[in-house]
Amino acid sequence: MSTDKRNLIATIILVVVVAVLWHQVFAMTGLLWWNAPGGGQAANVSRPAPPPLRIQPPDTSWVSLRAYLKTHPRWEP
Repeated sequence: MSTDKRNLIATIILVVVVAVLWHQVFAMTGLLWWNAPGGGQAANVSRPAPPPLRIQPPDTSWVSLRAYLKTHPRWEP
């Protein structure tokens, strides 16, 4: 068997292996084209924006700004 035929066979095997691996990835995640909504259905679906997060500010009563400014006369956070 010549080197060119071996390279061709190795390339074909590699392409098949990569295709099978990609199929497995999409099968595991459920992103398969036959499960996708058809007819532009996905593009027409509009969902409302989620409500903004309400985060409580942390307690800063223990921070002494005077002490910080005394030890750090130049502002360098």
